[in-house]
Amino acid sequence: MRLLADSSSFAQVSGELVETVGPQAMVAFFCAILGLSFVAFAFSRWACLGRRWTVKAKV
Repeated sequence: MRLLADSSSFAQVSGELVETVGPQAMVAFFCAILGLSFVAFAFSRWACLGRRWTVKAKV
């Protein structure tokens, strides 16, 4: 069984994806993932701060 953690797997998959869908679609996909991660971070911060928005929080 081949693991996905070998050194060339991400580059190989990314290269095949760029050839299949094009570079603009791939950049749009990664931007969507980045946007979703920002939203998840904001909601987790909101939940950790007692569901109130605080600009500065004492750590």
